[in-house]
Amino acid sequence: MLKRALAFICFYTTSAHSAIPILPTDLPASGEAIFIGSTTSRNFDFEGDYFNSIFLERATIDSNSSSKSFDLGIDYGLSNKDSILAQFDYLIDGSDASHFNYLVPSGKVSYEKQYSGLGDLRVRYKRILADHDEGKFTFDVSTTLPVGNDDAGQSQILVNGIEVQSKKKGGASNGRVDYAAGLAYSPNTNSGFTPYADMGYTIRGKKTVEGIKIVSGNSIGVSFGFVFPLNAAHLDASLFYIGHSDGYSGDMQIASSNTTGLSISFSSFMERNTLVRVGGALISSKGGTITDKTDGSEIKYHTQNGTAFMLEIIQSY
Repeated sequence: MLKRALAFICFYTTSAHSAIPILPTDLPASGEAIFIGSTTSRNFDFEGDYFNSIFLERATIDSNSSSKSFDLGIDYGLSNKDSILAQFDYLIDGSDASHFNYLVPSGKVSYEKQYSGLGDLRVRYKRILADHDEGKFTFDVSTTLPVGNDDAGQSQILVNGIEVQSKKKGGASNGRVDYAAGLAYSPNTNSGFTPYADMGYTIRGKKTVEGIKIVSGNSIGVSFGFVFPLNAAHLDASLFYIGHSDGYSGDMQIASSNTTGLSISFSSFMERNTLVRVGGALISSKGGTITDKTDGSEIKYHTQNGTAFMLEIIQSY
């Protein structure tokens, strides 16, 4: 995972007298609908090295990936024990840029790509497996469907500042079908201090772009956190880990990588039915080496640290 700066605003709207979801084990009540809207701004920065042993090419790499998107969804309580969520994202604007600063031979090659449009639709079913005096277990399964435009577009290429290929904007959809499953647990406590654990596994589908088969690595995610009351506010802190398996794009082999981070947020009721949450995260990633099997060239990323910032508004009525 790349260095990241993230800021987003989320709006959750529920019917009156409902409990606003805070924990990963929370579900809407039977017949209750939770409408979700969010806007997200992401920024990834990372550095690396490029080496080709056949042509004796060597370069340092500076890259950036940024995007602004808007999500809409609805989570509906089928009963007091299960719910179904449907959510899609729309990418307002996104860009990827990489600059290869060649040491041998001397020179600079830059790549920049832009993309926007409707992304993917995510459908999730979530169910309470157990809810007793000791705590609550939930289970969920989901699929992500490529409903939007998955056109790869075309990167602008500059060689020493001279354009050799023009830019063509691509679509926002991943162009594949993914499947995921997850478990969450939160114990019942009398102190108001509530720890929780959440884990999930994602199987990513294959796709073919212009005759090139692309396989993204599957991933597993685990987080441990707690919610702690602070008078009229709550503190939510968690540690998380995300591991990605190997993948490939044509003859390009993408090695496994892992991401760890610390997330902290504060939430407070501004009015009876309005919750405001602000927070941030520190993120560190390792791995992600890309190797071309045809000529042995290698891209190795070594700086992949990031931050995240969040503002969230939850409202029930």
